Amino acid sequence: MAFTRLSAAGGLKRYGASPGESARQKSARPVDRLSNGADPATLPVEPLTRFELVLDVTTAQAMRLSFPPDLRDLADRVIKRRCGIAEPVL
Repeated sequence: MAFTRLSAAGGLKRYGASPGESARQKSARPVDRLSNGADPATLPVEPLTRFELVLDVTTAQAMRLSFPPDLRDLADRVIKRRCGIAEPVL
């Protein structure tokens, strides 16, 4: 979630775990199993599987950069701010 706020605050780009699939959510299942007496050595590692690409067009323009159209098409969210307020383009 911190990365999402960083993107909205003017970060150029962000690629990371989807906020919907956070480590907090992934950690609930093993904690439940441990509290019910499971052996820690038998618990599987559950890697994050969904990732998100966020691009900030306003920051790129301020740096005299642009994102290639192919990259913009792949992005989950494209942010363009007006008057300091982040607004998703997609």
